[in-house]
Amino acid sequence: MTLPVVNDNGVSPIVVALPGENLHDVTCRVDAIGGAANVVLAYPDKFLVGGFAREVVAKIEADGEMLTAHMKSTIDMFFDVIATTDAESIMLRFERTSSRIEEYAF
Repeated sequence: MTLPVVNDNGVSPIVVALPGENLHDVTCRVDAIGGAANVVLAYPDKFLVGGFAREVVAKIEADGEMLTAHMKSTIDMFFDVIATTDAESIMLRFERTSSRIEEYAF
């Protein structure tokens, strides 16, 4: 399997998440290891992999889709939404309050 996120040193960082974890908590773990990682969503009988990267947000603003997520959304909810779209990339915006939004690219 080829992982979608590879850093400049050729390393593919991985963050493992369980389906019920808060999406925001998972993106914070991605930030903690440098802002880009392969997120592995681990179910009892399968796993799904997606690439999360903060630094590519500006590159996809023009042609990517935008998804606004509540801070309490779960990672499996997000993967479900991703599975229903044809977009190559999606920008994720977290709403904490109406005045503060964080952006991530998936």
